[in-house]
Amino acid sequence: KEEEFVFVDIPERPIPSLLRGFSAPVRLDSDLTDADLSFLLAHDSDEFNR
Repeated sequence: KEEEFVFVDIPERPIPSLLRGFSAPVRLDSDLTDADLSFLLAHDSDEFNR
């Protein structure tokens, strides 16, 4: 299943924290950059995602 989310009228590109609270193995393709992942590592409140 594929979904697309469109954000309008926001000042900067969002950095989504995906699959929060989910620890089962999944295959996920995303457009997150290394900088995005570093930001999530520093700021994500979901310990599994960090």
